[in-house]
Amino acid sequence: MQKLQEVLVKRLSENNTSDYLQTGNEEFLDMCLTAKHLEGCSDKTIRYYRCNIEKMLETIDIPVIKITTEMLRKYLVEYQLINNCGKVTIDNIRRSLSTFFSWLEELRLREMGKKVGVEKVHPHKFRRTMTTRAIEKGMPIEQVQKILGHEQIDTTLRYAMVNQNNVKLSHRKYIS
Repeated sequence: MQKLQEVLVKRLSENNTSDYLQTGNEEFLDMCLTAKHLEGCSDKTIRYYRCNIEKMLETIDIPVIKITTEMLRKYLVEYQLINNCGKVTIDNIRRSLSTFFSWLEELRLREMGKKVGVEKVHPHKFRRTMTTRAIEKGMPIEQVQKILGHEQIDTTLRYAMVNQNNVKLSHRKYIS
């Protein structure tokens, strides 16, 4: 994990996106929807995703890897004004876009992991590692819970990988 962290900091600071500039938006969309289909999404859901994402890509006409959160917020506000639709509709569209960009980010993480020889790289691995390290270094679990945005502390506890040696040391320190 230490190696992964060092490589990610280096790669992300370089902001090297040249590999992804060669892939077109439509190709990314097709790959994402294929993955979602294989994950079990219905044809109706796939069509809904495609419709929402294609509209966004037509409006924000730049490579997807350069689209920022602020651009997406502006798009959704303008979409709501132009189409006179409610918050529920906009939230559904936002979820479609979020699905696409989450998939894209996961793809980028996996590619970076492959390049440096680290397997099974995914966003939850980073959340789990951060949670575990924060707790090991003494951060109160309630504060970790807030950072992760969990409503229930049980959810936060499931993210933490408890080191058995730390349990024994804590037992000796606080109970023995």
